[in-house]
Amino acid sequence: MNMKSSTKSSVERDPRIVIVGAGMSGMLMGILLKQKGFGNFQILEKAAQIGGTWRDNHYPGVACDVPAYTYTYSFEPNCEWSRRFAEGAEIKEYFEGVCRKYELDNYIRCNTKAEAARYENNQWLITLEGGETLQADIVVTAAGVLHHPNMPDIPGLDTFAGHAWHSSRWDHSVDLSDKRVGIIGTGSTAAQIVGALAGKTRKLVQFQRTPQWVHPAFDASYSEWSKKLLRRMPFLTRTLRRVFEFSLFMTLSRLPVPGSYFQKMLDWGSRRALKQVKDPELRRKLTPDYVVGCKRIILSDQYYQAIQHPDSHLVCEGIEKIEPGGIRTKDGQLHEIDVLVMATGFQTHNYMRPMEVKGEDGLHLDDFWEPGAVAHRGVAVPGFPNFFMMLGPHSPIGNFSVIAISEAQANYVMKFIEMFRQGKAARVQPNLDATQSYNDAMRKVAKGTIWARGGCKSWYLDKSGLPAIWPGTFAAYKQSLESVNLDEFDLSPPGDGAVN
Repeated sequence: MNMKSSTKSSVERDPRIVIVGAGMSGMLMGILLKQKGFGNFQILEKAAQIGGTWRDNHYPGVACDVPAYTYTYSFEPNCEWSRRFAEGAEIKEYFEGVCRKYELDNYIRCNTKAEAARYENNQWLITLEGGETLQADIVVTAAGVLHHPNMPDIPGLDTFAGHAWHSSRWDHSVDLSDKRVGIIGTGSTAAQIVGALAGKTRKLVQFQRTPQWVHPAFDASYSEWSKKLLRRMPFLTRTLRRVFEFSLFMTLSRLPVPGSYFQKMLDWGSRRALKQVKDPELRRKLTPDYVVGCKRIILSDQYYQAIQHPDSHLVCEGIEKIEPGGIRTKDGQLHEIDVLVMATGFQTHNYMRPMEVKGEDGLHLDDFWEPGAVAHRGVAVPGFPNFFMMLGPHSPIGNFSVIAISEAQANYVMKFIEMFRQGKAARVQPNLDATQSYNDAMRKVAKGTIWARGGCKSWYLDKSGLPAIWPGTFAAYKQSLESVNLDEFDLSPPGDGAVN
């Protein structure tokens, strides 16, 4: 039944809500639910601690790549940042403090992995590892995009005799000072690791497949005096957040437009930074053959200096195989290493998977997404009633603060949860026509962006070769979520076979 009127039940309902994931987005949903008076919810976390990305990633040099003042909840500013681009430990501490302040511990179940969710008899049944089943009226997945390590498919990886790990599984018990360390990868993580380890190991070898554009971060430390001032004048912290957020609006969020002033400005800054590399041959190896912005821009003040350290080496020949003693490249050379670090990113298109999700009539989400993951406005999928996603397909997760994105999506999802409570709808899902129209329009725009025309391969692109993220500005995306167009959704009223 398609309901577009505002039929309201005389009795408000207390929906059972399950949130999957206790990282930044999951905790945000929990806080908003508490603030709106919802109490019948729980947050499932597969790990032993909260924190998501900032719990898993604790490699040397890990830091945020957007200004720290923008990397906070809008309602919970932080005046204690030690640097413009906060280090991972500080960010983790921030989220742990927020969790305590809003007393989310009573709602979070750690060491609890959701293995499957199926919609049956007008409710969701969530199967946990171990066999327990939870019942819910509404499910919100907040699994994030940076939690499934992407392990390289290199012959012989399992034969390596030294220490080996993915960057998100760093082993701090291994002393690297006397080790020959090999790093596979050239993204933001690899750049941060190289910047942190150069000169602190016996030898540092970075294996590069594709060079990346690196733009200066213009990082800076914050004095105790400045933090004291912000403590006394809280409005200044909020002002700083708006200033840095505006700078992102005006630069990185406008990168998709080829030839724009902002793209040209970042191109100039990145090429100027590259001139720090004195050796012409090394500079040539580090120069990408695609336009700035085609991949996620690396912000670093250390990388170019670090890769020029006497003990640092850049290897551009392709990797043939891994042997017990090191990495053999396609030119036949064996690069002997003692520690192998795979800074090879994450499976960003997995979303909540490998959790198995089945919607109406047994529709499997994997089958629906077989041509490519799609969602309506990044948060919902046809055929899956009362099922919402944080940072779902085509969210604007380029060089921008994911917290701002999550807040926009969470506030949008809360509108539907409020409809459920008020008796305006027992089931809600986007209709197929609206979802197809939305994605067709978005893909049409995406074909004209840098990501589709820049001549590079990137995790921004789906298997069809088109951008899997929002092709416009964050401001435009946020505006699209400010109100609900009920014509885009199928709503079933209470009593239409729904459990109350």
